Amino acid sequence: MSRANTHTLLALDRFFSLIGVNPAHASGGAGATYFPDINQCSDVFFQYMWQQMNNVSREEIAQAIKSAEDDITNVLGYSPAPQWIEQDVRNYPQYFRPEVISFGMSDVRGMGKSVPLSQGKFIQGGRRTVTLVTAGVTVTRTDDDGDGFKETATVTTSTSVTNKCELKVFFAGESGAQIWEIRPARSVTLTGGVVTFKFWSWQFLKPSLQNAIPKSTVTTNDAPYGVAPINIEADASYVTTCDVYREYNDFTQASATFLWERARLMSLGLWPVVGFCCSSCGGVGCAACDFITQDGCIHARDANGTAVVPSPATYDSDAGQWNFDTMSVCRDPDLVKLYYKAGEQSQDFLQGKTCDPLSNYLAEAIAMLAVAKIPRPFCTCNNSLAMTGNLVDGWQRDASFTGSREQGNFAISQADLDNPFGTRIGAILAWKRVGRMTSSVMVGAAV
Repeated sequence: MSRANTHTLLALDRFFSLIGVNPAHASGGAGATYFPDINQCSDVFFQYMWQQMNNVSREEIAQAIKSAEDDITNVLGYSPAPQWIEQDVRNYPQYFRPEVISFGMSDVRGMGKSVPLSQGKFIQGGRRTVTLVTAGVTVTRTDDDGDGFKETATVTTSTSVTNKCELKVFFAGESGAQIWEIRPARSVTLTGGVVTFKFWSWQFLKPSLQNAIPKSTVTTNDAPYGVAPINIEADASYVTTCDVYREYNDFTQASATFLWERARLMSLGLWPVVGFCCSSCGGVGCAACDFITQDGCIHARDANGTAVVPSPATYDSDAGQWNFDTMSVCRDPDLVKLYYKAGEQSQDFLQGKTCDPLSNYLAEAIAMLAVAKIPRPFCTCNNSLAMTGNLVDGWQRDASFTGSREQGNFAISQADLDNPFGTRIGAILAWKRVGRMTSSVMVGAAV
């Protein structure tokens, strides 16, 4: 699999598919008969830059994709696909006059006060949780088309989970960490308590081989770099087991933590008036320099999911709901720490047609901007990788450059050159897509 140590919303395998790169070569593999690497310079992508200097590494690409996703999120005000937000600390709304102490956590309508989120498109409060379904599941490789190469990898296990999109496959022994998810699956079917995943075989190449150390004894068409492509025709090149986890949003965990600054003791050893509402301290062993805390839950306030209403609450496992709680301190909190899932969800995902919530429209925008962010050509020599060259080179070309027609002189508007993503063609094309979506963005405000 094309994997990296940077988690991205756009899977690396999907990125390579969008720009037309050979999928086995993208994962670092090649064979003598199937997916051969026969050019003067290798078409294969390696894990790190230091393994082979001709091509851009997967780690470089993943970092560019993550940067592109962050840039798009900053412009839109929400993530291009759902992700979990941890410890989003916000100031709790206070009365505009600082000497006034607010009580009740209510607005003028008697409703709970809302807090703006750092990212919009709120889906649900909660935290990312993974639970092991089955460890050490056998990976079965088969030749479905009868051409002599086992191109299909199948993973099957029993489960009590009813939502197939919550079931994910990970490299064994990695505790369900996001960077070790094997994605995307070609298909996922869940019938009668049995889930079956179909992948491409090269998605199960051993990570240890992808992390190979250069050796002087290795002779390839990229010598003297000393790292050879992984032999995709050898059974020893593949992992034989994997772990299946359920990844889901755990709504039962606190999605809000309220924080109150501790009141100061008066010179006579008495608490200020507000201190008498809940608790007092005699002056000995009183905690300092930390907050009084209380857990709670959150729900959306506006249709765009840019603001939520946090409430002190306790989860009732019998009823399956959060119940209102009295406040630990008899005044409005100073801060609130939020945990939630938020981001854009494609219509195909919402309609159950796919388990990947990232739309093609935004996936292509991320790919364009990511390519534009990579400062060097994908390949330093002219070989079959150049089949993607017109696309990649075009996206990397700087539209602000003036020169001859052959050097890339463009007639382009000043508005395009002034876009926030940059002046490379990929950045401009990405902005044309994302910019159209910004008109629907509304900024949340506290009430």
